[in-house]
Amino acid sequence: MRELHMIVDLQYGSCGKGLLAGYLGDTLAPDTIITAWSPNSGHTYIDRWGTKMMNTVLPNGIVSPNLKRILLGPGSVIDANKLWDELNRYDGFLDNVDIMIHECAAVVGEHHREAEREYGFGIGSTMKGVGEAVIEKIRRKPESNIIARDVLVGTPLEGLVVPASVYNDAIDDAQLAVIEGSQGFSLSMNQGFYPFTTSRDCTVHQLLSDCAIPAGM
Repeated sequence: MRELHMIVDLQYGSCGKGLLAGYLGDTLAPDTIITAWSPNSGHTYIDRWGTKMMNTVLPNGIVSPNLKRILLGPGSVIDANKLWDELNRYDGFLDNVDIMIHECAAVVGEHHREAEREYGFGIGSTMKGVGEAVIEKIRRKPESNIIARDVLVGTPLEGLVVPASVYNDAIDDAQLAVIEGSQGFSLSMNQGFYPFTTSRDCTVHQLLSDCAIPAGM
């Protein structure tokens, strides 16, 4: 990778990351965009002509005229139905663009959402099942279908799932890359507001880790 830019919210979220990501996509024109999102909320971009997009899986930088690849990192928690919907909705932006889902990305299911609805309201959870999906991944039960390599087999998204080695090669090949972060620092689990937080940290180093990029790269 020759050059990397990162979009990180240093407050509680909803500070305009989506707008900045779309603007940088249009003006900086990266060839590679990397995310490790969860479907907690939408990221909104309105272009100069008033066209609005709100994404929960695909990055807002898909408007880049030089875009070659979109990488969904191993720290992602993916809602497969929303991804399929966005792939169809933004088909015109994705001609000749490689979309790669890291094989270890988690895939959230309805059972995760149901479990979270039992307790999530009291702590301000979005109740999208993200925390439960992360917990299941941490448990590492061999019989558990939680990561993309297992869950997306036999689905229309199967062809987008790539081994870690292929994902890493795509990182190496990137010339100008942008990482679009999600949520905000003050929602980090380990930064002082527990338990009224999201299910992970929202820091620069955590985002690099979730996207499988060494901090000293």
